[in-house]
Amino acid sequence: MLGHSADGYSFIIAAVTQCEPMGARAIVPCFDEPEYKAIWNVTIIHPVGTKAIANALELSETTWVMYLILNTSTTARRDDTAKLL
Repeated sequence: MLGHSADGYSFIIAAVTQCEPMGARAIVPCFDEPEYKAIWNVTIIHPVGTKAIANALELSETTWVMYLILNTSTTARRDDTAKLL
């Protein structure tokens, strides 16, 4: 997705997913059912000066040449999330 700002000079590049209710099976091999929620870690490599956002806690961010490597924790199952709060 590419979006332009109101000033006409800056823009946003976004890669987004909406896997609910049953979309995860289209992008990752998993049983995408409520009782078998898929969990995974995310690694995002993006240019320095840009921002990467994931739905899990950031574990580390490493600079490599002109890129940042963002590693996240394992995503929580929905029923486990309530226990964390």
